[in-house]
Amino acid sequence: MGKWIRRIIILASLIMLIPNIFSFFSELGSDIPKHIRDEVESGNAIVYDVNEEVIVDQDTINFKHVVRTEDETMVIYEVHKHEPGWSFPTGALELKDEDGNDYSIQGGGSAGKPWGSIITMGYEPLPENVESIILDFNWYDRSFQLEVSLIGEGNSHG
Repeated sequence: MGKWIRRIIILASLIMLIPNIFSFFSELGSDIPKHIRDEVESGNAIVYDVNEEVIVDQDTINFKHVVRTEDETMVIYEVHKHEPGWSFPTGALELKDEDGNDYSIQGGGSAGKPWGSIITMGYEPLPENVESIILDFNWYDRSFQLEVSLIGEGNSHG
């Protein structure tokens, strides 16, 4: 009798986990966090695909998207670590417009993956007339600049 009770409990637990399993696998294909996808789908945000890669020492930073909302500008990128001993300092990535105006960091987050991290950094909102931004990174002897065009409608995918 005890064997059947254990099996029923295990089966009930597995059935209760089914929605979480589907949610986990549906999130795997998207590098845009769900709350941002919801904003895009509701028409409150515009996504600009970047798809540019920068190598810093032996690590690869893959810039995926810039998302503009009324309240902030988000930069979404992946850090693929190949060099032990240092971590990419997200606070050293500055956002500037084509006129050289700086936009302050408002916050950010990251999700650890086996190969590295997906990072979402939020900056001050950009004025509507800004047509391109510059991602400027300076950290001791490591530096790069990446210009991203914001001309066009962007995407409304999630």
